[in-house]
Amino acid sequence: ASLFYKHHGASSRRHTWHSAYAVLSDEDTPRLLFYKNHDHFRTRLPPEHAITLTKDQLTGVAVASDYKKRPHVFRLNVSLPAPPKKGQSQLGCVSEEYLVQTSERQEMKKWMEAIQELRDSPATV
Repeated sequence: ASLFYKHHGASSRRHTWHSAYAVLSDEDTPRLLFYKNHDHFRTRLPPEHAITLTKDQLTGVAVASDYKKRPHVFRLNVSLPAPPKKGQSQLGCVSEEYLVQTSERQEMKKWMEAIQELRDSPATV
């Protein structure tokens, strides 16, 4: 399906919206994959971006009711391992956020439910 997404986090420099063809994948690790367009997906080109949907990484899926600039937006909160800082031996975590826009409210609900279902499935524990 065609979506827009916006990435906020330590690894993102620009906070711009990207148009993408999005696909949920449960091969190996459950992920939300963003392709440039449907042709890139169909011809099996690598995705432009991917979000891992395991329970330990995807910490939240919710309607972005506080985001007023665009309609039908939901939020994905992701926790990623971060390398230890100088002088520390333990890995830390980096929190990142994705905003995803769909074309209508019902589509947004379907995406959120599908993402939560994939995250919570026994194979992703």
